[in-house]
Amino acid sequence: MRKISTLAVLFFLWCSSTVHAQGTISGKVTDAKGDPLPAISVKVKGAATGTTTTGEGIFSINVKQNEVQLEFSGTDITAVTQNATVGNSV
Repeated sequence: MRKISTLAVLFFLWCSSTVHAQGTISGKVTDAKGDPLPAISVKVKGAATGTTTTGEGIFSINVKQNEVQLEFSGTDITAVTQNATVGNSV
């Protein structure tokens, strides 16, 4: 297992919005070198909603609000919180 001191989060955000401001936020989690980070926990701050990145560092999470804070954490990395808006890139 490699040790990562910092977590660089690269988002490619897109969604299909509905009347209730629901949508999907998707992206790719990488380290400072741009290498994908697998098995990273991605959670909506203050909610039970969460997922884990794939082997390629990709995630997709359904959200009930237009704007959320996503929390990224995993073994041997520094946890990161990132603001995300459905339909915008960060």
